Parts: sequence; structure tokens; C-alpha cells
Amino acid sequence: MEGIIALATIFMQFFACLVLGQIESVPTRKVFSTCFGVFIGFFFYGLLFTFNIILIFVCYVFLILLPRSTASLMIAATAALCTMSISFYQYNVAEM
Repeated sequence: MEGIIALATIFMQFFACLVLGQIESVPTRKVFSTCFGVFIGFFFYGLLFTFNIILIFVCYVFLILLPRSTASLMIAATAALCTMSISFYQYNVAEM
């Protein structure tokens, strides 16, 4: 079943790229890209994709509030922490 979902996701990404190339308006292209990206993310990863959305917002806040050099270090550390927590959940908590 996972192979079918992965294949369907690849086809959706390919379709999105074809449609995205046909959109002339830049704001419309951004909205389509964001919405379709979130849809594909939830389709493939399920609720775990929520962690990715949280990471994006946290990184955005770091970019706004901190100087560039500090923000890049904080973003890398936060991404590593989120990746480790998802791996821990996927391989330890979800299998119990």
C-alpha cells in the first residue's frame, strides 16, 4: 500500500508541475504552489506533516527576530531537533 501512495504522490507532483507552468499570474502561482504542496504533504505524510508546518513557522519567526548568523544556527538546530523527534515518534512510539 505504501508503494501505491508513493506512486500516487509522484504523479500528483508531476501534474502540479505541469499545471504550475501554465499559470501566468505570479500571485496565483504562489497560492497554487502552496496549497498543492500542503495537500501533497498531508497526503503522503499524514498528520506528521504538521511538524513540518510548525517548523516552517518557527523558522520564519527566527528570521524575523534574530540576526542572520544567529537565525541560521537556530534554524539548523530546530530542524535537527524536529527531525530527531519525528524519527523517534515514527520508530519508537508508533510501533508500540
